[in-house]
Amino acid sequence: MNVDAIYAMIFVLLGSTCLLLLYRHHHRHVLVSRQQVFDDCHEVVQMTSSTLDGQGYASVFADWNNARVKLSVEVDNLTARKLPVMWMHLTLYRTHKDSSGATLDILVRPQNTESFSPSWQWIKPVMPLAGWPQHARYMTKTQPPPLAGIDQDIKDLFADSRCKELLITPMAIRLTCLAKQSDRSHYLLLRAINFDDNPIEASLVAGLLHKLDNLVTHLDEVQDEAA
Repeated sequence: MNVDAIYAMIFVLLGSTCLLLLYRHHHRHVLVSRQQVFDDCHEVVQMTSSTLDGQGYASVFADWNNARVKLSVEVDNLTARKLPVMWMHLTLYRTHKDSSGATLDILVRPQNTESFSPSWQWIKPVMPLAGWPQHARYMTKTQPPPLAGIDQDIKDLFADSRCKELLITPMAIRLTCLAKQSDRSHYLLLRAINFDDNPIEASLVAGLLHKLDNLVTHLDEVQDEAA
């Protein structure tokens, strides 16, 4: 083997090693940012436990305003011709179970790719009130709660265009909203999903939790009146 071939082989080995080290460094950085996705929320909720999903994103259980909450995220890259997005799920567990068993799912701009929504398995449609989101799917598994009692809460929640779904069950209320969108240039060039490394803003979580708390309060009032 001549000298030029040896130098070429050394160059290739060094280049490959550098690329491998850069990849490992980037991969560790990505995993750390995924684990820290809710780190800014320490000032909003009192975190009690956390777990990591298969992609390394943290799901957090916490106490907030005398209630139990869960914060989690989900990456959606199923919708064709659209940039991948990160959905945030905010689950507020109800202190008092709704004895009526009422359920309601409101899914705006449905694409039939929302794997997180149970309404695709529910067959009872619900007629929305005036002023509620258009281009939305309204379904119940049993019967809906009295809609007039939560009319303003629904309008307040979906006034934020980032809100995607509201799920009401006897045990909990879950809101799904847009947290992040994948970097366009990175995705179009490499077909790789790349979100910014910043944790989700605490102010966003706090504002949505307060709206959910108001909703639960009004649902409980309606239940008490019915009883």
